[in-house]
Amino acid sequence: MKKFLAVAFVCAISAFADWHQFPVIKEGMGEAKMAVYQSRKGNVGQGAGVDYFRLRYSPIANLELLSEASLRPGANNTPGANHTLGARYQILPILSAGVNVGVPIPKTNWNFTPHIQFSTPITSFLTWGNFARLTINTEDAYDYTRGMDLRAGTELDFKVGQKSILWAGCDVTRGISDSDDNGTKINPTGTRLSNSQPENRGLGIYPAFGYLIVFGNMSLGTLAVLGFGNNTGNNPFNTTVGASASVRF
Repeated sequence: MKKFLAVAFVCAISAFADWHQFPVIKEGMGEAKMAVYQSRKGNVGQGAGVDYFRLRYSPIANLELLSEASLRPGANNTPGANHTLGARYQILPILSAGVNVGVPIPKTNWNFTPHIQFSTPITSFLTWGNFARLTINTEDAYDYTRGMDLRAGTELDFKVGQKSILWAGCDVTRGISDSDDNGTKINPTGTRLSNSQPENRGLGIYPAFGYLIVFGNMSLGTLAVLGFGNNTGNNPFNTTVGASASVRF
């Protein structure tokens, strides 16, 4: 029982990727979370992501619903910079799957992101979480369709005392299909012809670490991310720091 409670605590308050890497929240529970990031190259939607405000809620057992709004737009038609709606179902205690839908607010195209999550306790104080997701974009108002992008990540959460968690993880990103700029195919490391901007969809590697502390139903977190990859806008690396605050209800 003690082991179960410790693992549940770790899974419930993970800071880095609680939507994609760890199980859904308990039935009838909700969470409001805000996160902000700043990188050496500015907030450009690389690495950890753009600033966001998120609401998630579990109306029935094993189902979690999401509404997320980015507080600053991404660069180069970055997927996820739209308002996002999502749903995820816990298939097994260690496995969940779902889909996010990027709504064209304020942008001009939809995107769809199916994703899968796997997590398991290693000890009563250490939990391992993983995810993989594929973003599929539709054509925007300028006859541009971004290619499909794959992102996968892993994270280890270590419980320290009764209220704190240290974690370390790494995400990998890669464009896996060509974009289409008004009928012209552009590979993930090419340049958009209509505006001469690089696609920035090459291989990106993002190791990260952070700390989370819990006060009752509130948690506060901080993180640091390193971004590597010449063809991802990091040129050749970037550093990002972030902070988050969430409230359970």
